[in-house]
Amino acid sequence: MSHYFTNETPKKVNEYDVKFVFENHSFTLKSTSGVFSSTRLDLGSHVLIHTLLQEKLSGHLLDLGCGYGPIGITLAKLRPQLTVTMSDVKEAAIALTEINVKLNRLVSVHIHQSDGFENIDETFDVIVLNPPIRAGKKVMYQLYEQSYHHLKENGSFYMVIRKDLGALSSEKELRKQYKTVERLARQSGYHVYRAMK
Repeated sequence: MSHYFTNETPKKVNEYDVKFVFENHSFTLKSTSGVFSSTRLDLGSHVLIHTLLQEKLSGHLLDLGCGYGPIGITLAKLRPQLTVTMSDVKEAAIALTEINVKLNRLVSVHIHQSDGFENIDETFDVIVLNPPIRAGKKVMYQLYEQSYHHLKENGSFYMVIRKDLGALSSEKELRKQYKTVERLARQSGYHVYRAMK
């Protein structure tokens, strides 16, 4: 079975326009079947973006596992002081992200195809993640740990996760590695955490 955390491509591809609004700015992103939440902005990403827009973000930000790009593109558009890098394991997701970056006229966004941090050498001030739940805890926890090592000192790692899909166990795992862990938001079963290095 094809999941969004693998590099498999579905045999039949449907195309979609995903539309959403933040801070009175309307976004339309191109999407296709085979990427995560292909037909609409998923609630977890919506809650995460809304929370991130309340934070004082600066420096170099990584959208890890960006899919077709809603998180990174929204932040790059609405917070131009950020340098944004976006990465995903899937070729299809990266191709869509490249299209959506151009559609939104963003010129300072960097895009990498990478399995986790395999092709990423930089360190970041901020890393954001809507984790691949279906990949399992081992993969998720590895991403938490790798993110820690790719953060600059005093950098921030943000993630969103549903309570019934392991929010509390993820919080416990983050506390093993990061200096401080704080739950910033809770909405419709989703928890957003900020972990500081």
